[in-house]
Amino acid sequence: MGNLSKKRICIFSHYFQGNYIPYYVLVYLNELKNYFDEILVVTNTRNPENIAQIENPPFSVLFVNNEGYDLGMFYKAFRKINYSDYEQIAFINDSNVVFGSLRLLFEWGNKQPVDFWGMVDSHQQPGYSTHSDNYHIQSHFIVLNKKAIDLLPVYMDQVNFEELIKISDISFLKKKVINDWEIGFTQFLLKNKLTCKTYIDSKKYAERYKNGLPVNVTTKLYGYTIADGVPVIKKRVITSTDLRHIFTIKGNWKRLIKKYGEDSFGIEQLIKELQTIRKNEIKARISKMLQ
Repeated sequence: MGNLSKKRICIFSHYFQGNYIPYYVLVYLNELKNYFDEILVVTNTRNPENIAQIENPPFSVLFVNNEGYDLGMFYKAFRKINYSDYEQIAFINDSNVVFGSLRLLFEWGNKQPVDFWGMVDSHQQPGYSTHSDNYHIQSHFIVLNKKAIDLLPVYMDQVNFEELIKISDISFLKKKVINDWEIGFTQFLLKNKLTCKTYIDSKKYAERYKNGLPVNVTTKLYGYTIADGVPVIKKRVITSTDLRHIFTIKGNWKRLIKKYGEDSFGIEQLIKELQTIRKNEIKARISKMLQ
């Protein structure tokens, strides 16, 4: 991959309040380095004690203020790179926990004759959406090929970032990012006649398990997608207080990670850390409610 135009970069956004980079993030990054020439980790400004683990190639780190959620992180990272150097730019975030190889996913994706692809799509329509078509690739894992990369500056110029970071209503900001980025970016590319595909087809899972009703596969049907060979689970499933994620056979996250996880991913350490993160997040939520 000596030719500049053949390089692949992954922009990985990561937010965490602790003064270290969590093990589950290090595991994910170490898996991703098998598929990219460069990985730019964009994270909130702090001083992680274990930063040395991702300071050497292919990793580089960009510390930024936490503004505009994932869109803000991606926007700032995009402004730092020379996008024309790359034949592939991926945007991936830390909302997934990975406990096995993603080789099949990348082999599949890189064979698809499309302009952009991802892990999973969605047909869900939020009540606040301004789009007539709400189909989108979920933005926690989206890979852009050359034609999509060429349109990135056009999309980024449409993002009024200065206005975005002035929004103080957190609920409104989150909805705006979902509308403009989560749904809006896919729709922007499709309206420019680009093609896409996802490894997990949410419509097929909805037809099989939800009578065809649109569903967020990553939070409702993850037991099936994991069994079908995608060793990935959302962190919000793990930190949820919904008892279905703990006590049901298909939903128990610890059981799923133990059953389908690969030993080389440090499964015991992974589960131990995730239990701590879950405990701390629930404690923080309760504390906030009591204020």
